[in-house]
Amino acid sequence: MLKKLLCLATEQSGTINTYELSQRLNLSREQVSAMLEDLARRGYLKSIVQGCPISCARCPWQRACDHKRPPRLWQLPKP
Repeated sequence: MLKKLLCLATEQSGTINTYELSQRLNLSREQVSAMLEDLARRGYLKSIVQGCPISCARCPWQRACDHKRPPRLWQLPKP
């Protein structure tokens, strides 16, 4: 399941949020978040944002943000 999540998360050009991932995997958002954390611990993903440095109007990650808490964005680590 982790491999499938990683494939889904990286096949998008742009962003995909935990809701979309949970729908595609038929899992809860909490399960998807835990799996993303696990992938990060294993070195497959890297957290790139720990808060909002710019306003929402100018944010390139608006679609992935749920506005209730700071966004957690991930990327593949550089080789």
